[in-house]
Amino acid sequence: MLVEEPSTTGPSARSPRWSSPEAVNAVAGLDFTDFHHLDAKGITAVVRYTGAVIPEADVRRAIDELRQ
Repeated sequence: MLVEEPSTTGPSARSPRWSSPEAVNAVAGLDFTDFHHLDAKGITAVVRYTGAVIPEADVRRAIDELRQ
């Protein structure tokens, strides 16, 4: 895995120094600067990166716990 170099502007998913190609692909197309649906975007990135299947009931339960 590649390591990000210090930056005053923050990491960029377009920079090859930021992370592995797999991580870049996992977040491709997800706008984390827009605060709407951050839970869904995060879950989407994890599923893309790991290839895991998360049962819908588990996702709903986890989101409900975060919002308590």
